[in-house]
Amino acid sequence: MISLATTTCRICGSEAVRPHCTMPTLNPNNADPVGFLQCDECETIFDPAAGSFDYVDEAHDLDAVWPAFQYYFEVLAGVNILAKLVHLAQSIVPPKQDRSPRSFMDIGGGTGITCEIANRLGWKSVNFEPCPAGYFGERMLDIKVVHEYLGKGMLPEHSFDAIVASEVIEHVPEPDEFLSLIANYLSVDGVAILTTPNSAPALHKSIGETDLDETYCPGIHVNLFSARSLEQVLRRNGFADVRIITAEGTTGQKRLFALACRREGLLPLDARTLVDKDVIDKMCVDHLRWVLDTREQSDRRDSWYRGACFRLFEYYVNKGMFEEAEPYRELIDAHLLERGLTNDVVPLIQAANFFEFMRQVPAYLGKYCYFRGIYELNFRHDAANARAYFHTAHHICAIQESVTSCPGQFSLLARFHEGLALLSGGQQEEALDVFEELEKKSPQL
Repeated sequence: MISLATTTCRICGSEAVRPHCTMPTLNPNNADPVGFLQCDECETIFDPAAGSFDYVDEAHDLDAVWPAFQYYFEVLAGVNILAKLVHLAQSIVPPKQDRSPRSFMDIGGGTGITCEIANRLGWKSVNFEPCPAGYFGERMLDIKVVHEYLGKGMLPEHSFDAIVASEVIEHVPEPDEFLSLIANYLSVDGVAILTTPNSAPALHKSIGETDLDETYCPGIHVNLFSARSLEQVLRRNGFADVRIITAEGTTGQKRLFALACRREGLLPLDARTLVDKDVIDKMCVDHLRWVLDTREQSDRRDSWYRGACFRLFEYYVNKGMFEEAEPYRELIDAHLLERGLTNDVVPLIQAANFFEFMRQVPAYLGKYCYFRGIYELNFRHDAANARAYFHTAHHICAIQESVTSCPGQFSLLARFHEGLALLSGGQQEEALDVFEELEKKSPQL
């Protein structure tokens, strides 16, 4: 039991701490519930009993965990967010006068897609990733991976122009030591870019953020920073110029993006001016097309290839650029046909667990059927076909949401759009039945 009488805030040292909430742990090595505390001084939420969670899988049974990374490559990886990190580095660190490549380090970069994006744009990158994700990145992507935790003396000091640690610092029991290490490897004109969950929506319910599951992650996340506490810990560990911006979630405040430099004058007063959504979108599209082109040239149609196909189809359908989506629809349909996943087979699929699901279908199938329904409804104006795709999307997404840890609401969205397709086809009574069903299940829709 942690005594509040002897507990101070891990970040600012204040004694103004009190219980925040208690939650069941997600840590498989410790069954005890997690009692989060909150600091009223710096607004950090922290787990006072947390130790260091070891992300190294000594067994390295890659075949056993491969379906999880197949899922990541095909549908889960947020390529837009990863491209945003590289875009920020590009915006802050100018090309070198001698035209030598700028150096880029990703700490805890998972499979290393961020490094792949940076490499394609002329950076020289390295991904420090001790967990199995690093091995899959090394296998799937042409990047350099160090399968260890970053430590002192591993590389020359002040030798990196950009260092990224996305969704890492919330896992670190000793953030001062971690940030001091980053400052030690960062060049004097370089930038460190960190992302981490924002504690504010959890502390202030009036913000209205509805998606907090990834914020807490009890037993895995150690510190949930506020903008104030993150800036405080950065400045006391060698960063003279710091900007914090919020982004994502249902309110735009779910996550903190921190930009930090060792010397002043490298960052604009308003860091939001660095973010150009059109440039980021183009970077994503160009990279996904590059993934397709390079893999087609080597006849390597793997999970990353299929994930790139789906993301390009999704992007163009979302933009209403249906003719541009057409070649990717053809590629996906050819792959589904090759696997025997015809329109009469897919609605019959059932799966009791994640691995059974992944053995039967590509991870993108449910979302593809959803976006294919939008394509049929808004481009081909075929309400009946759209209804069939939305119905299938609802079925597959419902299975997917029941067997994964990232549920989402695509099954409900698909059902809602099925109602719209029925309405478009003149079937008002059937559409009304769908909408009444959804109102009972999910009033917010």
